[in-house]
Amino acid sequence: MADLENLRPDQVFDGGDLDCGSGLVLLIREHMLAVPDGGVLEMRSVEVTVADDLPPWCRMVGHEYLGALPGDLPRQQRFFVRKGTGEAVQAEAQALQAD
Repeated sequence: MADLENLRPDQVFDGGDLDCGSGLVLLIREHMLAVPDGGVLEMRSVEVTVADDLPPWCRMVGHEYLGALPGDLPRQQRFFVRKGTGEAVQAEAQALQAD
């Protein structure tokens, strides 16, 4: 597991109170395009279901879920994802650009 406290993400965004089924995954996909292969995305969220939904989504699309830390706001969590470099990631990026 990465040392999250000292990790410097390549991209940071706030997903607010969206859950993975209500548009958050699309926002993650869009922000991940700005992250270099092997780089890290930090996503902030106050939605409690993200903690359960994000790790399996990462596995499904070829990214590495690194973990979470408490955020600055009440209920907020900071989630860290390392961008993968495999075929699933390339297919995900191509699908997003086609959309």
